[in-house]
Amino acid sequence: MIKITNIRELGNYFNIPREAIDFLASLTPDTENGKYVFSEDCFVNVQTVETKCERNAMEGHVRNVDVQFLIEGEERMYYVDKAGLEVKKPASPTGDTTIYFFDEKSETVTYVAGEAIILYPEDAHLPNCAVDEPRVIKKAVAKINVATKK
Repeated sequence: MIKITNIRELGNYFNIPREAIDFLASLTPDTENGKYVFSEDCFVNVQTVETKCERNAMEGHVRNVDVQFLIEGEERMYYVDKAGLEVKKPASPTGDTTIYFFDEKSETVTYVAGEAIILYPEDAHLPNCAVDEPRVIKKAVAKINVATKK
């Protein structure tokens, strides 16, 4: 897990299309929710969600890196190395997401609008957690194929 405060730094970590970085940098609370595709190896989901604090499951990815970029609000995220975690639901043969039982040894990171969290396939994570109390946030989740890592 890496926390970055400048979304343009993504180019230091991945061979990500410039258009995707420019798109992320231009996001505002008025950007429409939806899926935006930039290449075979990179897409971004813009979404409005309500934070919560249900610590029953974590997700991990097989081949994609998650970049969770906060557009509006604040969020807490739990994360832990997924090695040794108990699988709750394995990824389908063509899927990318495995669900794990929550690990009490997880660490947390809090981030605010304009900041991003980079989660690698080895990172199990539980996003969308409330910092103080549940509230609506807007975020973008970029999925980048790990093969594009520099």
